[in-house]
Amino acid sequence: LGAILPPGDEDFSPALIKNVPMQRWSKLDELEDLIVWLLSAPEYITGEIIHLDGGRHLV
Repeated sequence: LGAILPPGDEDFSPALIKNVPMQRWSKLDELEDLIVWLLSAPEYITGEIIHLDGGRHLV
């Protein structure tokens, strides 16, 4: 899914976050919002890769 803050290893986080254009980890509620949206309405979506990574896949 992307750059979601892993539990526990705060020393490792700053090295990874430098590669995320939004300069932060995604929040759990952002993932929850995406899941709710996907489950609620878009009947015409049959397959897609959704990058919830703050733009990291673009770098």
